[in-house]
Amino acid sequence: MKYFHKINLRHSREITLRQLGNMAKTPIRLKDIGGCNGKNDVIFIHSATATKNVIYFGGDIQNYPEEMPKRGEIKSYREWNLENTATLLHKHFEDSNIFIVKPSRMHLRTFSVFENFVPSNDFGSPDHIADYGGLKHLICLIMNCFKELKERITTGKSSAIGNGSEENKNKSCLKEKELLPLVLTGFSKGCVVLNQFLYELELAKLNPSFSDFVKQIESMYWLDGGHSGGSNTWINDDKVLRSLKDTEIKIHVHVTPYQVKDMNRPWIGQEKKKFVSKLKRLGITVTDTLHFDDEEVSLDNHFRVLESF
Repeated sequence: MKYFHKINLRHSREITLRQLGNMAKTPIRLKDIGGCNGKNDVIFIHSATATKNVIYFGGDIQNYPEEMPKRGEIKSYREWNLENTATLLHKHFEDSNIFIVKPSRMHLRTFSVFENFVPSNDFGSPDHIADYGGLKHLICLIMNCFKELKERITTGKSSAIGNGSEENKNKSCLKEKELLPLVLTGFSKGCVVLNQFLYELELAKLNPSFSDFVKQIESMYWLDGGHSGGSNTWINDDKVLRSLKDTEIKIHVHVTPYQVKDMNRPWIGQEKKKFVSKLKRLGITVTDTLHFDDEEVSLDNHFRVLESF
């Protein structure tokens, strides 16, 4: 565990200005990045004025543009592919590096499964346990993303990063000089990863290998969370929620009627209401916003929360 004693999620402004300047606003695919529970692809967008690292876990059907259906009903949602979402988040969090974590697999090319973060069935529904290692996997994953970026600078493998004497001269600047705050964001199915982190939070705070990472987390965004399981769309376990009490993590909840007013899945709205009220009673800073309440319930508005939060 000494390997994790210093969490390598640090980033210096010197890196971004000198070495990665050509990278700004351009989604970069980092393929098969190793974590501690397997591998994920990560889509990265660099900010020249980065003050935060934003990490995003997406929903069902969200994939690379070329992997999303070109026919059928789902084709109209191709605009919400992961690369477009990365660009959208970069506009929302202007002073941030963006990390889009791709699911470990897409069941039937539709259902996002984040099984290296949380125990999941084929449809991505979770079975939360406190010692699964989702946070540990994230630490490894982001650290290895920075290693991959450094390797690309060294070898000149990516034209989006740049090449030439300036990059080679300054490649040593890709050293972690200061910890940047973290913003963890889940949309739809991706919220199961944030929920898993809540289950692991108490143990992480007690472990010197992970406590620094927990302190980096500035805020967490739940964006219209939902999955096909019959419960635990929103965490209501008092013990789990109390783990947030002595942190400075701010919680942001953004929902639409597509999830919280679904008459076929009434537990989603009920659980969300309890989630917010219990956090408030604990003194946790939480914002709660319902979007598009005066419009017809639609999957379109479910995705539009990515523009509106």
